[in-house]
Amino acid sequence: MLSAGYIYTKHSFCLHLFMPNWSRVFLDAERIGETLSRRLGTRSLDILHIAVARDSPADVFLTNDARQGHAAEHYGLQVEFLSGLD
Repeated sequence: MLSAGYIYTKHSFCLHLFMPNWSRVFLDAERIGETLSRRLGTRSLDILHIAVARDSPADVFLTNDARQGHAAEHYGLQVEFLSGLD
């Protein structure tokens, strides 16, 4: 199953198709959930979104959800909040 995501660079957005390694994504999501769900209040789809992003070639994680953004930062993703984009 292909996944699609919008990849943000400093110059543009583009659509990028990639094939996630679903076994790795689900294991990563389980680890993220065990570590952060109680502390940050992240929900299952937020966690899955982060795990897929970590498996993707994206440079930046876009969100407008503060909890999801903090969780993504905790796991090493560079986060841009949509409200902060020019």
